[in-house]
Amino acid sequence: TMNYKIKHVEDEALISQIDEYLDDTFMLFSNYGVNSPDLQRWQRSAKRLFNLFTEECAFLQQPSHSL
Repeated sequence: TMNYKIKHVEDEALISQIDEYLDDTFMLFSNYGVNSPDLQRWQRSAKRLFNLFTEECAFLQQPSHSL
C-alpha cells in the first residue's frame, strides 16, 4: 500500500479512508461480540467512504468543457 500512496498522492484521501474503513471493520468483527461504539464508528467510516465514492462519480460524470 505504501508504494501506491507514494506514486498516487492524488488518491491520498481515498486511500486513507479505505485504510480507516478496513481498520474499523477489523475491530468490529474481530471480537466475539459487537458493541455500540464500535458499530457506530464503523457506520461513520463506511458513510465517509461511500461519500468519497459518490463525490468521485459525480466529478467523473460532469461534462468536459475542454475542446
